Amino acid sequence: MIEHDVLLATKPEGEELRRAVSAAAGIEAERVFVTPDITTAQGEDYENARVVIERVDMGGEFPVLLHFYPRAEETAKDPVPEVKRLAAILKCRVLIDDDSDNPWQMLEVTPDGTTRTVYLDPDAEDLGEFNLLKAPNGERKVA
Repeated sequence: MIEHDVLLATKPEGEELRRAVSAAAGIEAERVFVTPDITTAQGEDYENARVVIERVDMGGEFPVLLHFYPRAEETAKDPVPEVKRLAAILKCRVLIDDDSDNPWQMLEVTPDGTTRTVYLDPDAEDLGEFNLLKAPNGERKVA
């Protein structure tokens, strides 16, 4: 089960997102609960969920931030395989934390499963947007 925050380069809505996470994680769709605010989530579906996802609309190249709250006893030691499946299902680029000490360094996963290290633009994040840092020539800065 994914337990990292995930940034999406697309804006899937409730049911589409729920089914995509279900397929990527290999759990029943009815056990995935998506909410815009974790602090107000409640009800039987919430109580029975194996994973709760807080979906936050942002701006920029990666306009959706997902906070995963797995309730399963076991979480994936390596989230990359599930994130690769999620990127393929949603047909979009996905960013996850690369576990480095650099808060702007992320791992980008493409729909075809390619991964690479990229850097977020800290100035854009100050504005509530998630954009990749551009090199002086306008190309994305990659490691």
